[in-house]
Amino acid sequence: MNTNAQLPAFGGGGGVVYPAPPIPRWQTSWQSRSAAGIGRPMDILRHMLPAKAVFVNWLAAILLGVPMGSVCAQRAEDPVLIENSVAQIRRSDYERELMRLPAEARDGFGNSRKRVEEVLRRMLVTRVLAQQARTANIDQDPETAARIASEIERYLARLQLQAVEVAAAAEFDADPKTWEARAREYYLANRGGFNRPEQLRASHILFDVKRHSPEEAERLARDWRARIAAGEDFNDVAARVSEDPTAGSNAGRLNWFTREEMDPAFAEAAFKLGAPGEVSAPVRSRFGWHLVRLDERRPAGSRSFEEARSEILQELKRKFVGARVDAYTATIRADPGLRVDEAAVAAIIPKAPDQETIRRALEKYKASSGAPPASMKAD
Repeated sequence: MNTNAQLPAFGGGGGVVYPAPPIPRWQTSWQSRSAAGIGRPMDILRHMLPAKAVFVNWLAAILLGVPMGSVCAQRAEDPVLIENSVAQIRRSDYERELMRLPAEARDGFGNSRKRVEEVLRRMLVTRVLAQQARTANIDQDPETAARIASEIERYLARLQLQAVEVAAAAEFDADPKTWEARAREYYLANRGGFNRPEQLRASHILFDVKRHSPEEAERLARDWRARIAAGEDFNDVAARVSEDPTAGSNAGRLNWFTREEMDPAFAEAAFKLGAPGEVSAPVRSRFGWHLVRLDERRPAGSRSFEEARSEILQELKRKFVGARVDAYTATIRADPGLRVDEAAVAAIIPKAPDQETIRRALEKYKASSGAPPASMKAD
């Protein structure tokens, strides 16, 4: 595989090296912007990217809180979820807000109505505050306008880097044979890093001490243990009476886990069980009282390549994409047109006082207050 393959250029044909993104001339003064007829944030954005006015309007609407109805046509599939006399939040706004969450947190976020409503109310308050700021012409203040434009510039930069990441990931995925071979090489060279600790699969029943007193929860665990010993099916009981929120869907069954992944008391009881099917005595964890049944034991050992394959490929892909991003930004840093005004930079860096200045300050302090604190002592 050619690891130096060129990334496709966005907005044009493939096979060319990414050009450095155009750098807006933010060095121009506010007065020069005003003279050019650029007074408000949206005008500044149009000046920055005249060929992308439609995109900028859309992006500014997101960042500045403009109701989306002023940017795109109302759609039947984009209903208003919450509104007041000033603003409204549509489904598309809510979905966009969810994208700010880590990917692993998004899927289950909407399961809680209370959580969704809290987010919607917070979004509405934010939008109303933004509208009030515009009504008060806060967005027309030169410093505020510059800060808004700076935030949009940073957001656009992130989008550009995300586009580089997507292109690099697609390049990686397009050559599975090469990366499969690389993954096998990595596995053979690092087998010691793929040792697996002892693991169990188990089922459990929980009696939550937030719903019962500790004594009542323990009594329930003992009573149900006796009924299971008398012949009732453990997983059927778990589905009916366990107070683990997931028990209704998994009947108390847990995926493979190590000792370190579980509550210490729970793990101690589970790993003491001998043969599959054995049920523990009631055990107290920080969640409540449990019954634990051993379903299967996997002894400690080395993971096979097939077991480690997905993990290795993910790591190789992460490094590949990171290298592509680094190379892309390096072309910007290495721009031959780069110039640094050393005198101007030096002027914004505070200068440390010399020893004579420190000595005089200490003498003045002593004369007025006595011995100086340790933080003022000269070296």
